[in-house]
Amino acid sequence: MGHPRKSRILIAFALAMALTLPVHIVTAQTPSDTTKVAASDALKLFVDSPVADDYLKTEITFVDFVRDRTLADVFILVSSLNTASGGKEYTITFQGQQRFKGMADTLQYVSKESDTEDILRRGLVKTMIAGLVRYVSRTSLAPHLNISLSKQEKQQPKVDKWKHWVFTISGNGYFNGEQGYRYRNLWGSVAANRVTEKFKLNMTLYGAETSDLFEYDGSEIRSSSDNKSLEITPVFAIDDHWSWLVNAVGGSSTYSNRSGYLLGALGLEYNVFPYSQSTRRALRLDYDVSFRTIKYYEETIYDRTTESRWQQSLSATLELIQPWGSWKTEVSFSHYLHDFDKNRLEIWGDLSLRIVKGLSLSVQGGYSKIHDLIGLPKGGASQEEVLLRRAQLATSYSYWTSIGLSYSFGSIYSDIVNPRFGD
Repeated sequence: MGHPRKSRILIAFALAMALTLPVHIVTAQTPSDTTKVAASDALKLFVDSPVADDYLKTEITFVDFVRDRTLADVFILVSSLNTASGGKEYTITFQGQQRFKGMADTLQYVSKESDTEDILRRGLVKTMIAGLVRYVSRTSLAPHLNISLSKQEKQQPKVDKWKHWVFTISGNGYFNGEQGYRYRNLWGSVAANRVTEKFKLNMTLYGAETSDLFEYDGSEIRSSSDNKSLEITPVFAIDDHWSWLVNAVGGSSTYSNRSGYLLGALGLEYNVFPYSQSTRRALRLDYDVSFRTIKYYEETIYDRTTESRWQQSLSATLELIQPWGSWKTEVSFSHYLHDFDKNRLEIWGDLSLRIVKGLSLSVQGGYSKIHDLIGLPKGGASQEEVLLRRAQLATSYSYWTSIGLSYSFGSIYSDIVNPRFGD
């Protein structure tokens, strides 16, 4: 009789071989992508897109995906703008690099509000593949290209029974708690929008309520806040650089000590670049003058329970979406006309930058110089309101910032997808 320990080892080895063997057989029998293997000069592709990387790699199999834009033969950049019906218009820019330097194309894909994520990504990938044909035709894969056009039904005249109107009803409730604490947040909105080439109208009715309940040492501490508003904003086009708007807002806010307020504003905007280029770049200069009348819950630090004031503001906004990354920043200044010292200066920015191969930088931040809090309650805020930020507090400034670096190195290729146990 053999040694028991030696027998157990042999049995374990045999089981391991039996479990492993079918995997090797399946792998050997799986057909390979001969076109991809045969292509010695397959396109190196880098894509900056909302479509998940794994989906791109499984659908566009005739290219080599690389991790760094500077190493790619073709760089695809996807940017978007909202459409009138609640969908998005995607601008897909193809930029040739390396051996394709100087070649560039731009295609567009329009999604519907009702499109699922799968429909959206299929449409974007189909458009990407169409745009890549020009580049693939200049590689050794050209003889393997098969291009077909599906039969199209006869186009029917477009009939819009809603006349460009889109209605959205939204609501949300969030609850959490434990033995000595309960939290509730409720909000809802109803929106009606109409957008055409020369005009757009946004109307939104909004309401929100937040409450906390603390139980401590046999006593209860409650804190709550609510916010209600109705806003109507029609925007009118003048030409490809100029626009103007009217804005009307009414509502109430416990946070801002406003039991009721009405605001009317007239604004003018100039875009240095044509609006048609807004998916890639925009530099907007905005000026507006507004009149507001306010009724307060509590008497303010200026001994007022109601007041009516004029205010004006000027802002500049820069938006860039380029191969090197994206940048958006805004500077605005506003003040009350009855007292220039009651003013506010705000600046914020969002930068996403690809510095060098594998190294990316992300920076966001904002700063406000605040001297226009005319509605602060004379009695101040309770301890609960201070700790839970349920009421606006006196301050001369506010700021926020975040910064991040990302560096990756190793193989430049990123074609393989392995979904086992998720990501």
